[in-house]
Amino acid sequence: MRGLPTVRAGELGHGGGGRRLVAASRTVIPDLLRKRSQLVRQATMNLLSIQNLFARNRGQGISANRVKQLTLDAVSAVFEDANVALAIQSNVQVLDCLREQISVVERAVHGQVKLRPGCQKLLTVPGRDGSLGIVLQP
Repeated sequence: MRGLPTVRAGELGHGGGGRRLVAASRTVIPDLLRKRSQLVRQATMNLLSIQNLFARNRGQGISANRVKQLTLDAVSAVFEDANVALAIQSNVQVLDCLREQISVVERAVHGQVKLRPGCQKLLTVPGRDGSLGIVLQP
């Protein structure tokens, strides 16, 4: 395409003789927060899927906290049907991966953002993970 720089492997963000592509931080942080939001939505959908599978196949619900504590072995022990167990195990692994990536994005954002003094109190709101102060900054 015309007007776009050509980037070869190894040049992105390193200089390396080619053009260095660096996005302005004012656009990177909102992008990371949007990605975090997307990952949180996906994790929620995955958690609800696990709860739904439990309810349909066991006739009883399972709390979100219990879902977060599930292990692959525990799922195998609870479900005799290997197909149901595999479906839930797959969701459990995806949920674990999503939670890990949410933490990675949050650490990256926290490492790049300096909160304004008025937003510091938002970090102390009970039940919040600290991202609220970053998201709500004016």
